[in-house]
Amino acid sequence: MALLLSTIHSPYLYTKTKRKRPAATSINAAIARAPFSTDFEKELDIPTAIDDYNHHIGSIDIANQYRASYKIHRKTNRSWLPLFYFFLDASIINAWRIQCIYKQQHQQPVDSQLGFRQKLYQELFAFVAQAARPRPNYQ
Repeated sequence: MALLLSTIHSPYLYTKTKRKRPAATSINAAIARAPFSTDFEKELDIPTAIDDYNHHIGSIDIANQYRASYKIHRKTNRSWLPLFYFFLDASIINAWRIQCIYKQQHQQPVDSQLGFRQKLYQELFAFVAQAARPRPNYQ
């Protein structure tokens, strides 16, 4: 049984996929070769989440490359802060990628990740400065 976490896959969906029998020297040969008996190839029911992972494994590396370029993460002694920094980095990257896709569809020039982050920070700082401005007291 495979363990993985997915927000878009049902654990009950399977897909038929043609698989090759693993080599006799593989670590789990006794277990992995059992469904094949004497066949070299066989169509097996694979959980959809695992099949998607196997076909799109490079996407994880690309996301990590985007995050590694401009990390927000700082060293900390608190156990929850690294998780917060990860989600903050991931949300900024996702927003940038969504903007890139939108601009490509509308034939507009695409901002670099650095340019996007600079605009984002400027707009956030302007929003905070406006919110922190003292309000007139009309009494």
